[in-house]
Amino acid sequence: MYVTLPNGTIEAFQQPDGAEFRSSLSPLRPVRRVAAGSHVFREGDDASHIYEVHSGILRLTRVLENGRRQVIAFALPGDIVGFPNGDLHHTDCDAIGPCEIILHRR
Repeated sequence: MYVTLPNGTIEAFQQPDGAEFRSSLSPLRPVRRVAAGSHVFREGDDASHIYEVHSGILRLTRVLENGRRQVIAFALPGDIVGFPNGDLHHTDCDAIGPCEIILHRR
């Protein structure tokens, strides 16, 4: 459901003085801001993209038959989420706090 990249990958996006390369990445990799509590995708949504966490934390959950919510995983900066088995997502994914994600076409 998700992949963790080595820490060096995230550092490649930042200059030594802390400035970000986001402006040079934007045309190739759209960065999307997600507000706290907002969903990136829901169970049953079409899985046309995978999502790389640039900043913040995402939570992957599933609603069980009895109505309870099960937390599957947390995605931290450098993690990639949204790998379904088929064409639809099998989990919900929401932002715990403000996040920035990079969209990659599947």
